[in-house]
Order: sequence, then C-alpha cells, then structure tokens
Amino acid sequence: MIRFPRLTLFRVPIVFWLAAVPSLHAQQPLVERYALAADRVAVLKDLIAGTDDYFFYHALFHQTQGDRDKAAALLKEWEEASSGPNGRRDLLKNRAALLSYDKDPAGTLAWLREKLKLEFNHQRQTEEARAELSSVLDPALISLAAFEQKALEGTDDLKNITDAGLYRLTQPVEKWKLTEIRALLSRLTRPDFPGLVGIIHRELKEKDAAFGKFPIHTLLTSDQLAALQKLRPALLNNETFTAAVMTRMRPTEFEDADRDPAVRRAWLERLWAYASTLNANANPLKANLLYHLLALDEKQGRLEEKRLLDYLKLPRPVRYISAQYRKDHPDLWKHPAALDFDPAAFTGTTPVGDDEALVRRLIIRYLTTAENPEAIAPLISAGFLNS
Repeated sequence: MIRFPRLTLFRVPIVFWLAAVPSLHAQQPLVERYALAADRVAVLKDLIAGTDDYFFYHALFHQTQGDRDKAAALLKEWEEASSGPNGRRDLLKNRAALLSYDKDPAGTLAWLREKLKLEFNHQRQTEEARAELSSVLDPALISLAAFEQKALEGTDDLKNITDAGLYRLTQPVEKWKLTEIRALLSRLTRPDFPGLVGIIHRELKEKDAAFGKFPIHTLLTSDQLAALQKLRPALLNNETFTAAVMTRMRPTEFEDADRDPAVRRAWLERLWAYASTLNANANPLKANLLYHLLALDEKQGRLEEKRLLDYLKLPRPVRYISAQYRKDHPDLWKHPAALDFDPAAFTGTTPVGDDEALVRRLIIRYLTTAENPEAIAPLISAGFLNS
C-alpha cells in the first residue's frame, strides 16, 4: 500500500509560495543575463530559434568574438525571416559596417556617406580652381590702415569709428576735415587725446566757433588751458574760458577752505592773480574776489591798503561813491561791477550784495592807520566820510 506524505496545515502555505515565486532567470532582464554571464554560450542556448532575441544575441556574440562572417550570415537570415524595419538589426548592421573599416576602409566610408547623407560640395573640383584661390590673407587688406580707410570712406563725421578707435586713427589731424574735427571734439570725454590743444585751436579759427561749444573745452587741464591761451590770447576775456581756468584753481580734496583760513587765502589769491589780468568786462568778478579778500583780511586783523583802494575804484552801483569820481571817469562806468554777481560755481565765493558795512569799517581803520589817508577822499562822497 502506497503512503502519501501528510501535508500539515503549516506546510501548505510554503508550498504555494514556492510555486508562485518565479525563477531568478525569469526576474533578470535578458540583456543583463547576457552582459554579466561568465558563459554567454549557455545564455544563448536558452533562446528560442527564429525569434528577434535569438538572432540579435547570436549575431552580437559572433561580432564580439571577431567572427564577422557568421554574424553577417545570421543578419542575412534574420532579414529574410523578417524583412520589415527593425532597429535592433539596424544597430548590428551599423556595428558590422564600422568593424569592417580595418579590412575595407573605403567601404566603411562609403557606407557613412550614404548613411549620414554627407555631401562635400565645398571641395575644389579642378586644379584650375585650386590655383586661383589664395592660401594666405594679404596683410595689406587686413591692416589697421585698410580698416581705417574703409571706415572713413563716404562719411565725414567719424560715425564708423568707435570711441576707442578715435585714439588709433593714423591719418594726421592736419588732413582732417572740419566736420571730422568737430565730430571728434563732440565725442571726447577725456583731455588725453594727442595734440588736443592744437585741434581745439584750429577749430576756434572758424567764424562760428566758440570756446565752450564742446564739453571737452571745459575738461582741459590747467596746462592745456594755459597753452591754448598762448595760442589764442583773446580767450583771456572769455567768460567760459575764465570759469574753466578758475575751476582748476580749487583746493585739493585734502584741503578745507571753509575751516582753514590759510587754504582759503591761498585760493582767493590764486583767483585774484588771474582775475586782475582780465579786462573791464570782468569787473563784477573782480569786485567779488576783492570783497572776499578784504573780508578775510579784516577777520584776521589785517588791512591791505592797496587792495582796499583797488576795490573802491571799481565802478560799483553804491550810494557812497563820489559823484565827482563817477563824472571824471565816464568810460569806467560802461562796465559796472554788479554786486549781485554769483561766481560760486567756479570760485566758491558768494555774491557781495550790500558792501556798505564792511567798507565803512575798513575806511575807518584806513583813516586811522594809513600814511596817506587823503588818497581815499576822491573815491568816497564827503557825506559818507563825515557820517
């Protein structure tokens, strides 16, 4: 009598679990089994003949083993069995074409041209064409002078030249057109352009020229302004030129003219030394500077007699000036020294306004200390002196 093993209740679940668990091979993708297998031939034996996997991995195996003929035969058989589009078969055919380069390089290259649709239309077709083409660039065609000439052709305003390129122009300024010079002056933002003073001097010769017309005029250095004044003495009495010169006389950023009397006096003395050389048109400026110098003198307990007399001689519209002095010097009053003139932008001084209080104090001191107090009498009205 045959006895069957008794299945206890705790053994039944284990049996069913083991039946339900797939094999390790079934869980692992074929590509991994093939790639990681120590014996790939054994993996190939598991494949079903005639399937895509069969043809693919067998052909791949023979390619990697260097047996290209067997691989080619399998690819041909595969294509006959299934002639439709197949990306995996195309992949192996591409590999086969590339692997054959060592034996048939021309064939591989021809396949690449066909596969990639390559065209080499840029290649020269004839020897005659080769001879006509230069193998080097002509330096004369790519020189700075050549580019400059092309940039200047057909224009007279330098619009084809960059701001940096202005400094590299090789054409002598003497040969520049007036329009080119004015275009240059309108674009310069620094006074470091070579020969700038001469360029400005040339432009100022024109009838419609004026100092201050271009921003670069007021950006010139002190030395450049002095050089330009030597070339054009008439600029001495140009208001814009005077302002530019005096702006350069300011104290340095390390000096405080408001808190240091010595710095302020040196500044005012520099300004007056230049202003004293100007003509009568600058009388408002002269009066302003002399007034502030006199005020500084008084603050420091000083009195410069000549400076006071120079100030009182200026044609100022004040009530205490002598009527006879005004009558004796009619030309002087053609250029009155307005006391509301405000040159603060370039001198740092405020308008004078009413100067009577300061003048009265200085005259009193002058009359009590001067060696020749009568010198002031022709300038001041008797009523003011006796009050």
